[in-house]
Amino acid sequence: MAEQLVEISDTEVRIEFTLNSKCRANVTMKSLSPTAPIAFKVQTSSPHKFLVSPPTGLIPPLSSTTFRVVLKPQTHYPSSFPRSHSDRILIKTAPYHSDSAADSEFLSQWFSSLPSTVDFKLRVAFVGASLLRHAVGCGDVDSARNIIKRQRSVLSELSRGESESLLRVAAELVNPDNMVNLLLESGLKVEPVEADADSEWKSKGWNELHVVAASDRMQEVSDLVKRVSDVDHRDKEGRTPLYIAAANGNRRMVETLIEFGADPTAADYCGRSAVDVARDNGHEEVLKALERGEMVLTAARRGEFQLLESLLRRGAAVNYRDQYGLTALHAAAIKGLEKTVALLLKFEADIESRDNDGHTPLHLAAVAGGVETVEALVKRGADVNAVSNGGSTPLSIARALLHDDVVQALINKPGM
Repeated sequence: MAEQLVEISDTEVRIEFTLNSKCRANVTMKSLSPTAPIAFKVQTSSPHKFLVSPPTGLIPPLSSTTFRVVLKPQTHYPSSFPRSHSDRILIKTAPYHSDSAADSEFLSQWFSSLPSTVDFKLRVAFVGASLLRHAVGCGDVDSARNIIKRQRSVLSELSRGESESLLRVAAELVNPDNMVNLLLESGLKVEPVEADADSEWKSKGWNELHVVAASDRMQEVSDLVKRVSDVDHRDKEGRTPLYIAAANGNRRMVETLIEFGADPTAADYCGRSAVDVARDNGHEEVLKALERGEMVLTAARRGEFQLLESLLRRGAAVNYRDQYGLTALHAAAIKGLEKTVALLLKFEADIESRDNDGHTPLHLAAVAGGVETVEALVKRGADVNAVSNGGSTPLSIARALLHDDVVQALINKPGM
């Protein structure tokens, strides 16, 4: 048996799953070699689902490094969870005795030339509050138990509203006893819910998203946004769910709703927006979250690279959308700002985000005719066959506008 070269932080990669969102997990490796650097290469069994950053690298002697596994946004729950039956992470390792520089492409080729490597296979497990709620709703006691076992904090981190909602879902099952007992015995803390709460919400003209925003039920947002046709639905006073979250000072909820396209400028019937109510109520952190998203889009439109980078490093919403559904990546793409596009992708901007007309950033890059921007997006995996609401693809747009170099860049994309 080959000598082990590195120590891995865990035997499985645990990813906190949320529908329609990028989900991440970090894996740490520690070199056991006292002299030579250890080269590593990370591969996945499902490259269409996962990204790895960095995919290759060197670990100095007796040092540690971390790579990130990113699950691309998924429109359906995993077919098996918490442990995936089909997904694996393969880590290849080997001593690196050369003094030559070793970038990612070189290391990838170098590994291909080796007669043998020391390999590790990690299983993938999906956890998180959203998946727990799904398991509870399906009456899947075993999966719920295994999620809780793998993620002890999943119940304690729920807000009161989230805990009450989860218990209510369990209690409405055909055979609720086992699930309810599991949740309570595992530490779910709940308080009595007012009997007239539902009628109170209806009297205000709230939809489900208003209720979730007001109750701080974070794990339900992704599911609801998929079902609710209008993320900016107004109640009887013209208030949107984002307005309610901002009024309550709930920064996490505000940031999540913005990521899903909620409009911070939507005003109630008195002319006050989420920005106004956050400012009036003294919720400074919420106000920053609301204003930073708009600033990201503005900085991208103007090509203000340093300001944009500063905003993103401070946690501003990279996927903020304006009333037309445009994101910063759309804005940079149509301006042909290749450097700005690269920066936004570095901060995990949604490369397939669509505006209100169904245009992706690649559509708009094709409109602009910037071949470097098109190539940058294609290289990062942009869908060259994406179809807008009007039936256009990036290629059809480039041909119509006689952008021959863009046409060639798109045609030369593998799979075209």
